[in-house]
Amino acid sequence: MERRRERRVRKPTEQEELRIQVPTPERWSVKNWIIFINERAPPLVFLLLALFPTASGLKLSEGFIDYEKLTWATIAHLLLLIALRIMDDVKDYEKDKICHPDRPLPRGLMAYDEVCTVIKFLPLVMIGYAGAMSWRYNVTVALVYIFCVFYLYAMYLEFGIGDALSESPLIYAITHQVLIYFVTMFILTMGGLKYDDPMVLSLGSVALSGFFTYEVCRKLDPTHLRVSTN
Repeated sequence: MERRRERRVRKPTEQEELRIQVPTPERWSVKNWIIFINERAPPLVFLLLALFPTASGLKLSEGFIDYEKLTWATIAHLLLLIALRIMDDVKDYEKDKICHPDRPLPRGLMAYDEVCTVIKFLPLVMIGYAGAMSWRYNVTVALVYIFCVFYLYAMYLEFGIGDALSESPLIYAITHQVLIYFVTMFILTMGGLKYDDPMVLSLGSVALSGFFTYEVCRKLDPTHLRVSTN
């Protein structure tokens, strides 16, 4: 007598269901872009990340804070930070589909190719802003900022040697964190210092330690932290 074997169908996990049920995104939706920015680049947090290092650099270079320069430099810094976040989300797309399916790109809020198109235009926007700073201040400020923009885009392209960089985490980290020193150079030249001033190294190192701490802390899950009462 033959027995019929029942096949047990494994119930998909919550993350697998999210990957399966990815809706077709509404293209070029302002509402979706606002949601994307609020989730991945919270305006208040990113404003503070741009404002305080910029204010510190201007104060150290000039001895006081010129609020007009602070506004121009903070906007420039903020554009770099937002562009960096968008580029990182695109680079991490395949990994996020498995590890973080609830993020905007993996869950289908935005179309992948749409975000890639925006990334191609972001450098043009920032170069245009550099032109405005050249008109308002000087060419050196604009050139240093444009260098930051090109370096940022080179980071997005992994300098054309992504496979080699992936084999050496240390070199990968160095090539990506050095951007902080170039941004510091931009802020200090806005304050009137030369691009090769020793202050670039010292302030850049302080900024590097601050951003490193921020990156580590934002990845911590507070529900897993234990507070000792002893």
